Amino acid sequence: MFRLREQNKLDKLQRIKAAAADLFAELGYESATMRAIANRAGVGLGTLFLYAENKRDLVFLIFNEELDSIIERAFGSVRPEMPLLEQLVSVFSVVSA
Repeated sequence: MFRLREQNKLDKLQRIKAAAADLFAELGYESATMRAIANRAGVGLGTLFLYAENKRDLVFLIFNEELDSIIERAFGSVRPEMPLLEQLVSVFSVVSA
């Protein structure tokens, strides 16, 4: 189990990613500001900059988490007893969905 400090860091990171994703969707990438993201996440602007230097970094944080989830689902759909071609089709059907 995570110690309290580590858990608090993970919680802040999740709030920051959620706030950034929400504001990018609501306002668009250009209009969303780091200050607005920090406010929505309930963290100070300085704290936000500890996690991401700029909005581009925030996009990558969000994207990487989503990509990890897709990859996990894709490879979770593969059964080892399936022929290779069926395994590939299974993986790519999840990725393309």
